[in-house]
Amino acid sequence: MNNEEPLFNQFEDDPLLDYELENEMLLMKLRAEFGGAPEFFEDDEEGALAAPLKYNFLKSIYSFEEHFRAEQTMISLFEHLGQPYLIDEKYLTDEGVSCQLQRIRRIMQERQFIIDTIYPTPDRIVYRFILEELLQEKVAATLPPGFFRHFIYEEFHPNHQRDIEEQIIQFFQHLSEQSIPPSCFYLSDEIVVGDILFTKEEAISRLMLFAGLFASLEVTKLEFTSTVINESSAKIQFRICYNGLVSENEIINVDQAGHLGLIYKDELIWQIDALDIPGVVF
Repeated sequence: MNNEEPLFNQFEDDPLLDYELENEMLLMKLRAEFGGAPEFFEDDEEGALAAPLKYNFLKSIYSFEEHFRAEQTMISLFEHLGQPYLIDEKYLTDEGVSCQLQRIRRIMQERQFIIDTIYPTPDRIVYRFILEELLQEKVAATLPPGFFRHFIYEEFHPNHQRDIEEQIIQFFQHLSEQSIPPSCFYLSDEIVVGDILFTKEEAISRLMLFAGLFASLEVTKLEFTSTVINESSAKIQFRICYNGLVSENEIINVDQAGHLGLIYKDELIWQIDALDIPGVVF
């Protein structure tokens, strides 16, 4: 498909190219043809994105959208990679698996595909996943130059326990830093404390009131003692140790058990929707 319209190339070699005008035209085309366009937010320190950079960025987006608007021929990833010879992992030592995993990753990257994991995962598990599942995935027969298709192992096999633990760790980290951002993803829109239902904003306000009682707050230990995960909810029991500095001569030490409830919102992210934290009174 020929995308070299005057919009993109008529002034390409002209040092007097009006980037601001070209950017506005590109944004208009993206909205008109694809129903949306990126927004640019000015950074207080860096300032606005330079017009030439924005121009090249918008051209890349337009090219990407044009490519995927056209009808695509879908083939298996195995076919796309040229049907490479791969050895079944049951015939390989751990060292052999690692070597073969490096090889298939190199082949994939040469064809604009990447496989990665969020959490440390044994090479044998990743290699088995590629052979038994990923190679059967349907992919576009061609990709735009410079674009990569990125596969994440956990998108196929979510590690719910690690996801939950990471959310809880981040929650307590922000609480100890006395700064829970209103836009945080680890808290649900509604949170139960005892028998009372609070909005997310109310819960954050009360948590900050608690944290504000201390000059500093340090979590020294967080241990998960029980984890029960259902299809759309989870209950976590934990033991937490923290020190709260009230004044130069007064420190409150807490070492107790608590529990949290979580929901699996939209089957995408785990969010805390019930709180029972030792020492925290709403």
